[in-house]
Amino acid sequence: MEINEKNLSLTSNEDSTSSISMTKIKAAMETPDPVEEAEKKKRNSIMTRVITAIVLIVFALPVVLLGDWFIFVFIVATLMGAIWEIIKCGRIRYSPFMYIVTFVSSIFLMIMPLLRGLMSVRSGFRISEFFIDINFSPLIVFIVILFLFLTVIIDKNFTVREACFIFTMIFIIVFGLQSALYIRYIPSLVLHEATADTLPYFNIDDNFYSAFLLLWVCMSGVLSDTGGYIFGMLFGKTKMNERISPKKTWEGFFGGIVFSFSLCTLFGLLLPAMTGGKVSLLPGVLDLEHWYNILILALILPPTSVIGDFVFSSIKRFNGIKDYGNIFPGHGGILDRIDSLIFSCMAAATYIYIWRSFEVFFGK
Repeated sequence: MEINEKNLSLTSNEDSTSSISMTKIKAAMETPDPVEEAEKKKRNSIMTRVITAIVLIVFALPVVLLGDWFIFVFIVATLMGAIWEIIKCGRIRYSPFMYIVTFVSSIFLMIMPLLRGLMSVRSGFRISEFFIDINFSPLIVFIVILFLFLTVIIDKNFTVREACFIFTMIFIIVFGLQSALYIRYIPSLVLHEATADTLPYFNIDDNFYSAFLLLWVCMSGVLSDTGGYIFGMLFGKTKMNERISPKKTWEGFFGGIVFSFSLCTLFGLLLPAMTGGKVSLLPGVLDLEHWYNILILALILPPTSVIGDFVFSSIKRFNGIKDYGNIFPGHGGILDRIDSLIFSCMAAATYIYIWRSFEVFFGK
């Protein structure tokens, strides 16, 4: 009897062990391989980024080509989204008064050239005529500073540090987006004056050729990022700044500059060469006669776009966030997409403005 109980006990233990083993094997078979799961997530992420990028291009390209009020409204909407993200990145709850002051200040700084132009316009109405300068009204800047520091008194969560940060970011974002309008409108005005409206127009105020300059500036940043990624992946060893951007390397940085400089220079010179000088990035500044300006800008823009990327990345690291938002799946927020473009547009607009002012001053 004892033997039978022992045999039954052994049989029961064997069955239990076998059952546990089968359960483990089944669980192991059902559990996904961590490496395969990571690869799958990476593929899905890349696919999401590609699809989002295509949608953005399909939407933004016609706006840039049409110019006129289309791009103006688009830029103002972008400004509102960017200001919202820069306020929210600190993850501090402010009073409604702070939001009102910040948004109203941003809009007034942005559209001040338009308001000034509307008050002095006599006949005709071309919005490109109102953004042919790069300047800010000292009065508006003073009012913005005044109201921001008034907010410090009213809102206990809005300190002097926040006021200085918000003012700096308003200025940078507005200056960058206003520079984008300048880059888009100045070729339109030059072509309008030079050709007496003989070029084909998409609408009454703009033409297809005047969009090349802004597209060229955007292309410079995209090519710099693409070249930096390729060269960094192939040869990257020396980190630029792991604290701000862990993946960026000096090899990728210089590779991106060479890649962007080569293709942008080629495009900038081939455009007027293939059209007999009739079409250029900007007549009188970026054409065959002034080929050196194309080379200089093509060299300046890539490192400037990287600086813009670092500036906005440092703000994210300081606030402990990965992205400024999630409006663009796989890409983040608005500022995640335009950070480098803001600085590229500022650099290009400043260079062009100085060159045109230099020519006017010396009567050329």
